Amino acid sequence: MEDNRSREELESIAKERLFPSITNPNYLVLRRRAQLFRQWSSQLPEEGLRVLDLGGRYQAYRPLFQSRVAQYIALDILQTKLVDVVGRGEQLPFASEAFDLVIATQVFEYFPEPSVVAKQIHAILKLPDCGSASVAGRIVQPCLPFQMWRLCRKHSLWVDFAGW
Repeated sequence: MEDNRSREELESIAKERLFPSITNPNYLVLRRRAQLFRQWSSQLPEEGLRVLDLGGRYQAYRPLFQSRVAQYIALDILQTKLVDVVGRGEQLPFASEAFDLVIATQVFEYFPEPSVVAKQIHAILKLPDCGSASVAGRIVQPCLPFQMWRLCRKHSLWVDFAGW
C-alpha cells in the first residue's frame, strides 16, 4: 500500500502533532506528548544517534532529535514520501543492537501481538532503556476493526516487559 500525499502534506500533519492548535480536539494529549518528548530528548547524547521511528509515516517528533542524529530510519506498513523501510513491527528487518533509540507513538494498538513487537524493539536496541512508546488511552466506544487492542471495554493489554 502507498500513501500518495505530498511530502509537504505529510510534514504539515507532523507539524500539527508536534505543535497542535488549540482548536485540535486532541490538543491536550498532543501538547503533553510533545512536552514529554522535548524533556526526554534533552537528556539524550548530543550526537551520533541511530534512531528508528516505528510507525514513522509522519515523523512528528523527528525535529526534536534532528541535531543529534547520525541516522534516522522510519519504518511503516504504508509507503509514504517520508518512509525509508516498509515493514511490520513484528518482523523488524534490522540487526541486533542496531539502534540507540526507538520511537513508537500511537502504533502499538495496531499490532495483534504487542509483546512480540516489544521484544523485537528490545533486540534492536543497543541499550534496553532507550525506547519511547505512547499508546491510545481508554475509550468508551468499541474498538475499531483495524485496531488490534486498546484499553477499552472490548480488549485489554498486558505486555510483559520484565520478560525481556
